Amino acid sequence: MHELIIDRNFIKEQAEIKQEENDAFRTYLKSLNSDELDGKVHAINDVVAPQIDCTACGACCRQLMINVTEEEKNKVATVLQI
Repeated sequence: MHELIIDRNFIKEQAEIKQEENDAFRTYLKSLNSDELDGKVHAINDVVAPQIDCTACGACCRQLMINVTEEEKNKVATVLQI
């Protein structure tokens, strides 16, 4: 397994350097059957998600769209008393 890179500045820099490669990959992904693609994404998520401590910085919440489960929503609401 590869080391998980979490440095957002490095990721942004690499995304800019590899723009053409990323565009080609996006095109490839769009050609896949949606069920097959979902399966691949979920498999990757199952490996990556446990390696991320979301309490470390919270940047994803500020910069990306995140998915929150009903259970997570209720926990946050309880903590915030809303």
